[in-house]
Amino acid sequence: MNKVTKREADEAKRVTLRVWRYLHRHPLIYDKWLLPKRLFSLIETDECHCRLCSLFRADGLALDFPQSDDDEHDSCPRCPLKNCEFEGDPFEDWSQAYYTGDNAVEARRIRADAAGRLVEIVKAWDTSVFPKE
Repeated sequence: MNKVTKREADEAKRVTLRVWRYLHRHPLIYDKWLLPKRLFSLIETDECHCRLCSLFRADGLALDFPQSDDDEHDSCPRCPLKNCEFEGDPFEDWSQAYYTGDNAVEARRIRADAAGRLVEIVKAWDTSVFPKE
């Protein structure tokens, strides 16, 4: 298992904030595939199209928790988003807003709110706990 460095964590934080700030400002976007190419290209090859998932899951740091074959968002103990597949979590709220039926205004409100909460969580993430190299 490789160790995550502060530089890698800082880069993951920067990319994640850039993507989620955009999604917060553009709540009509309901899938990361619909991001402008310049943003999607930053996360296109990342696991789950998330730099944090790539950082922690590829590093083996998610393996502290049991993982299922049918759930790609298993808990990563050092990720600032922690349990991104659980009901009530900002990412889950954002992704499930699509299923609010015909109420597009409510879906946009949910996505904007959830993306804003994700931004706040990631902004508060202390990357100084990771080794410099």
